[in-house]
Amino acid sequence: CTTLLYKCLFRLPSLSQIGPVLFHSPDVLRRMGFNLRQMQEGFYRGDGQRPFDPEALADFLNLLEPADLEQHQLGLSTHLVQECPELLEDGTAMLDATTSTAAPGRGGNPGGQIKACVLSLRAAGRVLPMLWNFTQRGPGEDADLTQGKQLLAAAREAWGPGVIRRLLVDRGFVDGAWVSEIKAGGIDVVIGLRSDMDLYEDMMGLTRLPGTKWLPATAPKLHRKPLPKRHLCHLTDLDTWSSCTAPLQGIVIRDTYPDRVEYQCLVTTDLTLTPRQIHAYSRDRWAIEESFMDLTLYWGLDHLGSCRLTVATAQMHFIFLAYTLLHLFAHQQRLASGAQTPTP
Repeated sequence: CTTLLYKCLFRLPSLSQIGPVLFHSPDVLRRMGFNLRQMQEGFYRGDGQRPFDPEALADFLNLLEPADLEQHQLGLSTHLVQECPELLEDGTAMLDATTSTAAPGRGGNPGGQIKACVLSLRAAGRVLPMLWNFTQRGPGEDADLTQGKQLLAAAREAWGPGVIRRLLVDRGFVDGAWVSEIKAGGIDVVIGLRSDMDLYEDMMGLTRLPGTKWLPATAPKLHRKPLPKRHLCHLTDLDTWSSCTAPLQGIVIRDTYPDRVEYQCLVTTDLTLTPRQIHAYSRDRWAIEESFMDLTLYWGLDHLGSCRLTVATAQMHFIFLAYTLLHLFAHQQRLASGAQTPTP
C-alpha cells in the first residue's frame, strides 16, 4: 500500500514504472520502509526485481475488497479531521461522483468501469477528497444517491457533529426525504433541481409574475466566449416539493447569451442565506469538478491502464489519498513559512 501511495505521489503512469523509478533508489526504498535485507534479497525467490515485481503488487491489491479500502480511509479521514484544524474551519462539504475506466487486457481481463462517490471538505483554499466509496455499476442516478447516503452517514458517525455544517450537492442526489433528514440532523443543504421536477416548474413560473426582480450576479467562468450576463431571482416560502418537509428558499439563475437564455434552479434549507450567498455556494460546488479535472489530467484518475477492477479500484483509492495528503502537507508548509494560502 505504501508503494502504491508513492506511485501516485511520483505521478507514475503505470505499475510497471514502480521498479525502474521507485525501486531504483536505495534512499526512496528506505523512506518507503524497506530494510536492507528486503532490498537485497526481495520477498520472493527467483524474482528479478527487488523487493518485488509489479505482478506481486497487483496480486496483493487484487485481494482487497472495496470495503477494505473504504474502512482504511474512514479511519484515516477521522485522524485527519482531528489533527488538521483547517478541515474544520469552513464546515462545507461537497458530494459528487466520478467514473473511471480500466482497459481490457491480457489473460481475459475484461476491464470495466468503477464509480467513486466522493465526499470532500473545503479547506486550505481547495476542495479535498476526504471519504469515498466504490461500485462497479455504471453511472446512474440511483447509484449516486445510494452511495451518497452511505457516505454521508459513515462520515457523520465517524467524524462527529459539527464537522459538516453545510452540504452542497447536485441534482444527481435529489431526494426530498433525504434532504429533510439531513436538515433534521443539523446540516443545511444547497442543491440543484432537475428540470422535470414540479418545484423547478413552479419556481420558473414565479419568475414570470409581474414585478419580478432580477439581481445582477457575477458571470460564470467559462472557456467559451462571450460570457453570459447572469441575473438571480430570489424566491422564498417554497413548499411544492412534496417529499421534502424542511422549509426552503432558493434562487433562479438566468444566463443570457447572444443567441439563447439558460436557467438553473437551486434551493437550500438555510433560510438565513442571502440570494448572493446561495449563488456563491452554487459556484463553490463546481470546485469539486475542478478537483476531478485536476485528478484526471495530472494524476491519472481515468488512465488506470489494463488491470483487474480490484487493482484499478485500489489505484483510485490511493490517487484520492495522495492528492489530499499532498495538499494538506503543502498548506502546512506554507503556514510554517508564513506564506498566505492561495485562493482556488
